[in-house]
Amino acid sequence: MTRPSSPTGVYLDSCILIDYLQRSPTSEVARAMQLVDAGSLPAYISTAHYVEVLGDSQAATFSADQEDRVLTLLRHPRLTMVEVSRFLMLRAREYRIHRRLKALDAIHLAAAVETDANVLWTYDKTLLSQDYVDGVWITEPYEPGTDTPINGL
Repeated sequence: MTRPSSPTGVYLDSCILIDYLQRSPTSEVARAMQLVDAGSLPAYISTAHYVEVLGDSQAATFSADQEDRVLTLLRHPRLTMVEVSRFLMLRAREYRIHRRLKALDAIHLAAAVETDANVLWTYDKTLLSQDYVDGVWITEPYEPGTDTPINGL
């Protein structure tokens, strides 16, 4: 069994959104967002993105313009927001324990499994090592209909 060449939907890990926010509108990851914008690729994110797209540094400060850009992206009308519920957190807990994932990675994987997505796009090596979990392929972004990677980071 191999990943689908044309996903029915993709869950975007936070690193994909961070990469998109940090690059120019002509970057490779921007291509993935063009597909989302066109409505040809259903895409999902979770409420955990509100925190994680801030990055790892506690010292990071955002200007009002940066904050507006982040919130505008998170409110994108073609990104379906998955609520982090108690049920989802129990699934994430199982992934954290049995798959030894970091907490937010487990949450994103659980959120992806709860959606109609059959692919989770990420650059996270730990998540990528999981390959396929509960109906969701975990892969770097690729051009739907091909095996051409959409490179980022």
